[in-house]
Amino acid sequence: IYRFGKAENFYVGTRYNKVDSEEESGDNIEISRFQLGAGWFMTKNILMKVEYVKQSYNSDAAAWSPNAWTPEILSGAEMNGVVLEAVISF
Repeated sequence: IYRFGKAENFYVGTRYNKVDSEEESGDNIEISRFQLGAGWFMTKNILMKVEYVKQSYNSDAAAWSPNAWTPEILSGAEMNGVVLEAVISF
């Protein structure tokens, strides 16, 4: 995160997370998430921010169960988009 402005009330930042794991069955699972964001502290208690998010989920498993959220169902799943958010804290 980098804060700037006369009162340091603006910021830009990025985050990258990656999980690479192996299940008991030996199947590999990989989840990666990238975020790029910017924000403005309008007052001490009000924040307005915008973020771009991209997340992907991959698994080596071939079989899947229709009755459970398992790595096999989510394999190849991906999402990306823009989030605009205002936060008020007390």
